[in-house]
Amino acid sequence: MSEEFAPPVRFPRLLAKVNAFLLVAALLVLTFGGIVAHKQGWFVHQTMIRVITPDALGISKGMPVKLFGFTIGSVQEMQLVAGGVDVQLGIMSEHMQRIPKGSRARFARESGVIGASVIEIIPGKPIAGELHEGEQIEFDRSESAMRDASEVFSAAKRVWPLSDAFKDAPDATLPIDSFEAQGAPRSRRQ
Repeated sequence: MSEEFAPPVRFPRLLAKVNAFLLVAALLVLTFGGIVAHKQGWFVHQTMIRVITPDALGISKGMPVKLFGFTIGSVQEMQLVAGGVDVQLGIMSEHMQRIPKGSRARFARESGVIGASVIEIIPGKPIAGELHEGEQIEFDRSESAMRDASEVFSAAKRVWPLSDAFKDAPDATLPIDSFEAQGAPRSRRQ
């Protein structure tokens, strides 16, 4: 009886199974982190350009920057300066060749008054040369603000005649008994 006693193994190859599980979990976490980083633009090289605006009304960090309707960047940072607010725009470097010197930026809405707010780049003349990192472009707020105000005013003018039509309408808060007294039929469900 020289056989050595070996206790029964309760969980065969447990270490290999735990290691496989931890490896799969680590791969899933890294994949998720990579997807989030890609969506946040961590792998995209951006060129920073500046816009100085009198106020930051309606502008927020992360707001999209568009050129011809395509998103080419976002608002990265805002800080108070002597002339108003210095807004840093992060533009994808591959699109910088389409933004020459003399370009302007303006605050706009994508679809009228209710649409999402964006910073829209209006390109200047291509003969002026290409815009470079850290350079400043003009900001034109007045045109879009006036357009938004005129849209609200024209919508109010269309609705205003309707308010006169409701002026003589009966009070909608009358109790049910008063409807019966006026001859309204009672509900059949009682």
